[in-house]
Amino acid sequence: MKLHFRLLVLLLLAACNNNKSKVPLEELSSSDLFEKFRKQVVLIKNKSYFKVTFDNGVKMYYTRMSESGFSDITTDEEEAKKNAEEVYGTGFFIGKKGIIATNFHVVSGVHKLLENVDFQQNVKAALEETQRELKYDISWQAAMLKQKHPEDSTYLQAIPASSLSPIDIGNDGEGEGEEDVNGPADTTTTFFHNKIDSLLGANNSMEALTSQSFTIDIVTASLTVQLDASTKDNNEYPCHIFALTQNKKVDLAVIQMDSKEIPAGVGDITDLTKDNDNEHYGTTMQQLDTLKVTTPLYLIGFNYGAEIATTSDGIKVQLSKGEVTQESDQYRVLYSVPSLPGSSGSPVFDKKGRIVAIHYSGYAVKENFNYGVLSAHLKYILEHDPVTSLP
Repeated sequence: MKLHFRLLVLLLLAACNNNKSKVPLEELSSSDLFEKFRKQVVLIKNKSYFKVTFDNGVKMYYTRMSESGFSDITTDEEEAKKNAEEVYGTGFFIGKKGIIATNFHVVSGVHKLLENVDFQQNVKAALEETQRELKYDISWQAAMLKQKHPEDSTYLQAIPASSLSPIDIGNDGEGEGEEDVNGPADTTTTFFHNKIDSLLGANNSMEALTSQSFTIDIVTASLTVQLDASTKDNNEYPCHIFALTQNKKVDLAVIQMDSKEIPAGVGDITDLTKDNDNEHYGTTMQQLDTLKVTTPLYLIGFNYGAEIATTSDGIKVQLSKGEVTQESDQYRVLYSVPSLPGSSGSPVFDKKGRIVAIHYSGYAVKENFNYGVLSAHLKYILEHDPVTSLP
C-alpha cells in the first residue's frame, strides 16, 4: 500500500508541475513587444535570377518577367547576373543555426502573387517569343538579300519556309529589322549568307529546346541581411536559400546565414525548429487557429527597405499597428496594419507575442488593406525536409 501511495503522490506532483509550466504567457504592451523582437528582424537585400536546365544539358537564364513569360531569356549567365534587379525585403530569425523566415517573392524577385505564376508555362512562352523574333530577323535578312541580290535565288529558295514569317520591308529597304535605321553595314552576299546561317542555327537550337523537358532554379547573385541598429552590429551577412514553399497559395521562403550562426547582437531567440509551443513568446499559430475580426496586430519590419530604415545610427526597424479586418481562412488574414514595399516578410504578432502571420501583399490602390500568410504554414515548412525547387 505504501508503495502505491508514494507512486500516486509522485504522479500528482508531476501533474501539478506540468500544469504550472503551462500557465498562459502574459500579454505584451506594444513597446515591450517591439523591444523583445526588434533585434530578431533583419533587412534583406537580394539580387537573383533564374536558371533553366534542359534535359539535353543546355542552360538558359532570365530575370524580369513579362506578361507572356520571361522576356530576357538568354544563354549568357553573365548577362542575367547583370540584369538582376536589387530588391529589399524583411525577414526574422526562427532558428539558432541562422535560419530566417521571409517571403518567396523576396528571394525570387518576382513581382507577382505566387499563386498567379506558372513558371513552366512562362518559360515556354519566352521560348516561343524568342523563336518569333528569330524568324522575323531571318525573314528580314532574306528580304534584304532578295532586294540587293535578286540573282541569288538558289540560296533564298533553300531557306526552310518554317523558319520564315510574313514581312514587308518596303521598296526602299526600310522595315523593322534590327539594322533598319541605316541599313546593313555590309550588303555583300557573303554578309547576308553568314547572318542568315547564324540565325537559322539559333532558330534550330531553339526549336530543339521547345520539345525538351526542363527544370527551373533560383540563383542568388547576392543575398544578404543586415541587423537592426539596436544590435550595435553594422555588418552585412551573406545568406543562401534554405527552403521554398511548395504551396503556391503560401508565399514563404526560409533562408540561412552562410555562417550557420546567429550574430551575438541578436541575443537569445525562440528556435521554432525545436521550441514551437505555447510556453515561449515568438511561436507560430496552430493549423486550425482562426484570427477573429478586431484582433490587435503588430508588424515589425523595414517599410520601403533601406530608404526609410537608414538613420545616422544605422538601420532601424519600424513598428506598425492595426487589427484584423476579415476573419482568416486557411491561408491568409486581411488586416489594417499599414505597410510599404520592403515590409514583405515581416513578422506580424498578436498581444501574446505570438507570430500569427508573415506579411506578403497589399492593395496599391487602397491603404491599410494588407495580407499576411498564416504562420501555421511556416511551422509546416520547418517540420518537413527542406525543398528548394520551385512550386
